[in-house]
Amino acid sequence: MEFSYIAYDNAGKKTKGRLEANSQKDVVAYLRDTQMTPLDIREATQGLFHLKFLSTIKNSDIVLFTRQLSSMILTGLTLMDALNILKKQSDKAEMKTMIEALTSDISEGKTLSEALQNHPKHFSDVYIALIKAAETSGLLDKILERLADNLERSEDLKKKIKSALFYPIIV
Repeated sequence: MEFSYIAYDNAGKKTKGRLEANSQKDVVAYLRDTQMTPLDIREATQGLFHLKFLSTIKNSDIVLFTRQLSSMILTGLTLMDALNILKKQSDKAEMKTMIEALTSDISEGKTLSEALQNHPKHFSDVYIALIKAAETSGLLDKILERLADNLERSEDLKKKIKSALFYPIIV
């Protein structure tokens, strides 16, 4: 079930969000574990025009995630701090859920590459292998930056191919 919540964080800032949980008690427990004070928790109702395919994680979201993670690690933030910031900044519930899963796997002692293996739909084998190599070499920020560049080029190429094929389809 999906629940929507309103809670206060440690700084007293009011936050809203959605969580997938089995019960309202699970949502309360999660919010307290993340040091938030729940104000209101309700079962989320999806409107008549809620389109699930519009809220899925796209390749452009993964590109942005990779670019931002690279920048944050380059500035000296720890991996966990960077992921927590990205989770707070994300507008998409699916992206937040994926980042939460990554942070929980890493906090359990897994490496980033091991945590990414749980999301094969969003991260390719090459992506995971490069992250694994970056972890062993200590060049995670540089590898993430190169990955983001390559992913952006790939997205641009896909767009060019689609636009080039669009005209013959119309004709």
